[in-house]
Amino acid sequence: MKEKWEIKKLGEISEFINGFAFKSNLFLKVGFPIVRISNIKDEKVDLTDVVFFDKKDYVVDLSKYKVQQNDILIAMSGATTGKIGIYLKNDEIYLNQRVGAIRTFNSVNNHFVFYFLKTKVEETLRLAAGVAQPNIGSEQIKSYEIPIPPLPIQEAIVKELDILHRLKNLQEQQLVEYDNLAQSTFYSMFGDPIENEKGWEVRKLGEIANLKAGQFVQAKDILPFNKNLFPCFGGNGLRGFTHSYTHEGSFVLIGRQGALCGNVKIANGKFHATEHAVVCSPVTSYDTIWLFFTLDELNLNRLATGAAQPGLAVGNLEKVDLPFPPLSLQTSFAKRIEKIEAQKDLIKQAIAETQLLINYTMDKYFG
Repeated sequence: MKEKWEIKKLGEISEFINGFAFKSNLFLKVGFPIVRISNIKDEKVDLTDVVFFDKKDYVVDLSKYKVQQNDILIAMSGATTGKIGIYLKNDEIYLNQRVGAIRTFNSVNNHFVFYFLKTKVEETLRLAAGVAQPNIGSEQIKSYEIPIPPLPIQEAIVKELDILHRLKNLQEQQLVEYDNLAQSTFYSMFGDPIENEKGWEVRKLGEIANLKAGQFVQAKDILPFNKNLFPCFGGNGLRGFTHSYTHEGSFVLIGRQGALCGNVKIANGKFHATEHAVVCSPVTSYDTIWLFFTLDELNLNRLATGAAQPGLAVGNLEKVDLPFPPLSLQTSFAKRIEKIEAQKDLIKQAIAETQLLINYTMDKYFG
């Protein structure tokens, strides 16, 4: 053990609060927010999709279920048992059942405990597995052993990890900004493809491309990555890799089945398209990158039919109207996008390197 570090159980250094069984038939659209398991997202507490309650509907004292700033919340049941999020605000919100709150004592930095618990998410899920509905109790969580250094060392570790995560967040934001730049470039050059305010010639998608679904492949034949295999694209994008390929070149793919039907991808090189992906093969000359952006902005999902299993008929896709600018302008746009993508690749590499630093630092202190 590291010098002056002590092994403590989580229950010795923190208070654990179980959530309250709020009645679903009393959920409201306004009132006091209730934090449910679904609100723990990306290691934060996300209140964009939250339900509410009225204190007048309950005769019990609910004050002990009130979440405090910097509480660590943990999912205690379901497929995501063990996922955690830290509550950084100071608004009045309350814990629902099967959501626990870990509130550290003053001698321990709560963010230090949070980083430690991040290393325990998979272990928690394993402990909860083996039943139809995974679930873990508060006593199991409180029994976690955690190495505790003196408080100044805890704070130094948290500072180091916070800096690395801020760096990664900034890099990820750069990717978002480059995506915004690409979209802005499209609208500047071509305008809104639905409104066609620039007055481009209009063609049907079926006039410029042959639309055809790919070939069925059994699930057992879709494998993890291997450099000797070919990418396999389904209705929602990359599904895995296969021994065979159906196409070679650069093509726009349209997902035609499921809740995400209408999503658009570009596939390059040799790849296998399944029956749930519609491949656009050129009938007339156009730029693939331009077509991808145009179809993406048209939001093809709005054309889906069927409630239980939404889908897009190839016949309907062929009738979609496209403003068709000159090929030279399409090509000019594509060259700009390629430069943006080159910058994005550099940022993705930097993100991967930052993540390696985070992993190394986490392992150094908690491994």
